[in-house]
Order: sequence, then C-alpha cells, then structure tokens
Amino acid sequence: ITVSTYDSAYLMAEKLGNRFKLLIADEVHHMASEQYSQIAKMFASPYRLGLSATYERTDGLQELLAPYFGGKIFEMGYEELRDYISGFEIKKVSVELSDTEEEEYNHYRNIFLSYIRRYNISLKGQFDFQNFIRRSWNREGREALLAWRKSRQIAFNARAKLEFVRYVLSKHRNEKTLIFSEDTDTAYLVSKEFLIPALTYKTPGKERKMYLDYFREGKILKLSTSRILDEGVDVPDASVAVVISGSGSNRQFKQRLGRIVRPGKDKQAVMYELVASGTGETGTSRRRGKGVPNRASFRKAE
Repeated sequence: ITVSTYDSAYLMAEKLGNRFKLLIADEVHHMASEQYSQIAKMFASPYRLGLSATYERTDGLQELLAPYFGGKIFEMGYEELRDYISGFEIKKVSVELSDTEEEEYNHYRNIFLSYIRRYNISLKGQFDFQNFIRRSWNREGREALLAWRKSRQIAFNARAKLEFVRYVLSKHRNEKTLIFSEDTDTAYLVSKEFLIPALTYKTPGKERKMYLDYFREGKILKLSTSRILDEGVDVPDASVAVVISGSGSNRQFKQRLGRIVRPGKDKQAVMYELVASGTGETGTSRRRGKGVPNRASFRKAE
C-alpha cells in the first residue's frame, strides 16, 4: 500500500504509474484539474475508486473524470448520513450595512454594473467572469474590476457582521468555533478584533500545525480562517461555525459545514451564515445553499 499526495503522484506518475492494480483517489474532484488529470491518464491501474463529499465542481469539469473512474455510481444525502454525522442547524442571518457602507457599496457597485451593461457583458458563470477579468486590461475595464472588488470587500467586512460574531463568541464561549472568511484580510481583521489566532495560506506550516493541535487539545477554542480549512483538515470537536463571507460554490459551503458535523456524543452543531442585505451576497448565498437541508429563514442581527 502506498499513500501519496496529489502533487507527489503527479510528479511520480511516469515512474510509478504501472505498479498498482488499485487506485483510490480521495477528494477525487481535484483530479479533474488539468495537472492532476495526468495522474488518471498515466496510472495503468485497472481498478479505480474515487471518493468525494463534494463531487460537482463549479466549472463542471467533474465530467472529465468519467473515462477514468466510470462516473458516479453511489451517493448518499444528508438524511441518509444521520448515523455518521452530528445533528446540525444552519442559521442564515441578514445584517444591514451602515449608511456610510451602503453609500460606498452602491457607488462602486454602480461603476461595475454600468461597465458590464455598456458593453453587454454577461456574467452567468465562472468562465464569463474570467472573460471579464481578461477584458480589464484597459483603464475603463480596470476601474470596473477594482470597483467590483471594493464593493465586495465592503459587503464582506460589514461592521454589523463583526458585531454578530461578537454575539456568537459570547453565546458559544465554551464551544470550539471556526470563523470562515473568503479572503485573508477579513480573517486577519477578525483575528485582531477578537484576539484569536488566524490561519491563512500565509501562516507558516509549523505555526499552522501548532494552532490546530492547540485547538484539538482545547487550549484554544476559536480560530479565524480563510479558505485554508475548507477541506482536508480534521477538527472533530468543532461544533460552531460562522461564515462571514464565501463564494457561491455549493462545494465550499458543504465543506465548511463538514468541518463541524463530525459525530460526537449528544453533539448538535450550528453554522451561522452572515449575509449583507441589499448586496450581491444575497444571490451568492442562494446559489451556494442549493441542496443543503435545514436552512433557516432570514432574521435580523441581534
């Protein structure tokens, strides 16, 4: 039996690809990428098994896996997993922008919308947005792209979200809590505001391991993070999550929920999804939540 990361398997595929009869790929959705698909192509294993809790990709490239793994043959929904995950509740919380935040948001949002309407740019999917970014090489396009980023950042970092996080940390003071952000700036903002460790792609490996060990051992109970804890991390005692911001990816949403629903005695997990009302986050939240049960109705931040 040989255990390998995707990176190592890719690098050694030509040398070791003919040595294994059985190939098991965990988080197999990653193998649909251009680089990792070479593993599936270069390994000669006649027997293959792909595993994933989030098989569908936002770019639809999971379809490329069918010739190498035969397509999806078995799936279980949340209701069928009751014996394997803890109970959980998702609470979607609507927060209001301040007057200043709303004014700034609308200003930058209108710059962005005016540009895409003027040039009849459709943004219905990931590839459409990539095309928009490629068109931002000129001054006007660059201004529109920066305006989009600025408006997004205002929604991500709404002051009311931080106040709600304060409420959650007080309510669940003795429970292990993960606070998810879409970007590193927000993760560090939360870290500074509440004096809790932040884990991002910038965190050195030794420091990251130290904080995760402390979290598992109960020496610290709260962690602020960006995308780095979305998958591949075992934090079985975590029971509370706060999603301050995220993408519209259904896969990411399920992965973040997955961080807190590892089974435990009498465990009841809760995930708070914070959404800035009157912003693009409303549609983003709707897209990422499709197919995920137990979604609560909107309510105002306390």
